[in-house]
Amino acid sequence: MKKKLLAVILMLCMTVCMLSGCGNASGSGKMETKETQVYLFSADPVPVKINLCFKSGSDVPYVSLDDWVEFYTMIMSGRDGYTVNLSLEKDGDKAVINRDFGDDMVYPMDFDFKADTIHLMDYNVFFSEDKETSLIPLMGMDEGYVRTAENSNEMAGDEITFDLSSYGIDMIRSGDKYYVPFQTITDIFSAEQPYTITYNGEAVFVCAGAMYDGEGELTDLGRLYYSAPEGERSEELGEYTYNELCFMMDNFYGLKDNHGIESFDTLLDNNGFKKAMSGKDAKTADALLYRLIHYIINDQHSVYLAPSHYSGSEYKAKLVEHFGQGPCREETTALMKELAEARSKYYPDGVPGYEEIGNTAYITFDEFTKPTRNYPAEPATVEDRDTIGIISYSISQILREDSPVENVVLDLSQNLGGAAPAAAYVLSAFLGDANLSLKDSLTNATATYTYRADTNFDGKFDENDTLAGRELNIFCLTSKVSFSCGNLVPCIFKQTGNVALIGQHTGGGACSISPMSTADGSFFRTSSNMQLSFMRNGSFYDVDQGVDPDYFIHDLSFLYDRQGMTDYINNLR
Repeated sequence: MKKKLLAVILMLCMTVCMLSGCGNASGSGKMETKETQVYLFSADPVPVKINLCFKSGSDVPYVSLDDWVEFYTMIMSGRDGYTVNLSLEKDGDKAVINRDFGDDMVYPMDFDFKADTIHLMDYNVFFSEDKETSLIPLMGMDEGYVRTAENSNEMAGDEITFDLSSYGIDMIRSGDKYYVPFQTITDIFSAEQPYTITYNGEAVFVCAGAMYDGEGELTDLGRLYYSAPEGERSEELGEYTYNELCFMMDNFYGLKDNHGIESFDTLLDNNGFKKAMSGKDAKTADALLYRLIHYIINDQHSVYLAPSHYSGSEYKAKLVEHFGQGPCREETTALMKELAEARSKYYPDGVPGYEEIGNTAYITFDEFTKPTRNYPAEPATVEDRDTIGIISYSISQILREDSPVENVVLDLSQNLGGAAPAAAYVLSAFLGDANLSLKDSLTNATATYTYRADTNFDGKFDENDTLAGRELNIFCLTSKVSFSCGNLVPCIFKQTGNVALIGQHTGGGACSISPMSTADGSFFRTSSNMQLSFMRNGSFYDVDQGVDPDYFIHDLSFLYDRQGMTDYINNLR
């Protein structure tokens, strides 16, 4: 959700960059240097290499801060000229990476190599696109569709100190060289990016962990990733992998407080996982990681994606077969199948995005999607299937001259979420000014953004773009399948009081999704530290618990009997 997704590969292919060497580390013997290839989202090699550094006899990779600054600056550079300006200062046992925004606006990341701590005065600004906005609003779409109003507001969060020593994670200084474990620094820098960075013993991979295609077969990138040897990992790597996992989840798992988790080390130790997860057997560690994600955490945003290369590419299928998907996901999957079958009885050829039954308009889509074409250049039609097209066409029909529509029903009963900017578009289309809030569970920074949509694509964001204020009766159909953005929209509707909910309690899901990786190369995604919320009375409430309907429907198949539903709604008035 945060920052631009990298438009980097074309630029990188223009030049070969070899980062500097590692030198020696006092007290740890010679640091051995390994020139390491980097792969960016695909198996196509790019002319970029980074020198990883290893203590003598160790397989835990480090990277010097000099090299990291150069490497990160490079991967954040895009075709439109966007870049991240970083510089490094050194002073004894301390070093500082400065983020320079220009106009004398410099934000530091302070490394204390004696205390093994990393401190940020303002974590949110340091990792933002620009100094003007610390919690990036839910844009991700051209402002021709949706934009934020001037009354949007942000409140800065707390200063953050990552105490690596409390996790047994060591940083090393050797003269004017400063080394940080590679997975640790990549986790901090990629925590709110739509990718993760990891090392498989042979190369560095910048990716989202998508090692399999839709059929469960390895992608080209997956085949390359799993070309590294299987087998046991070292005792040192096993211990570091466990410690780094606890550090990452303690800081960047957004539902830690919701789940009553004091620390992941305590959680894993209490469940008897710690010893095996920090041992040499990578397959056992992967199995326990799978159980952590799907049974202990057990939230639908959290999914185990791919095993470590030490476990081998086929191990995921064995874990899925043995453990299943966990109670939460399996319950939702079963209900989703039940609802899909019920709807197909009324709509065997598929449900239309827009239809009218008497005086009632029905708008239906099962995923929030971004525009698939340039709508301002050509109006939306009944054939469009992305969210922007469906909403634009629907509003044009509802507001047409001599329209018979008195009731509007948005059916999100099978909507599992999707793109947050599309959710903001829908909210504005129904409410006019749509207020969405964010809270960073790591820093306690908060923001409330007011969104406005252009649904008729006239270049104006005004009262002609919304159903609000037109004396229409507006409803939203919900079920437990309504998850993530499919839950967020009904929650906002409920708290405004302008849209009535019909159906059953929604499925929750408060956080944006963050891909993550372990130090030994397993991939998973989970709820990030960025929580979608709403503000009431000056307080922020995340939407993870879902929301009750105004009108409870026991038999959810009734939601798809549009004539029966129309009669039901007309009798409510």
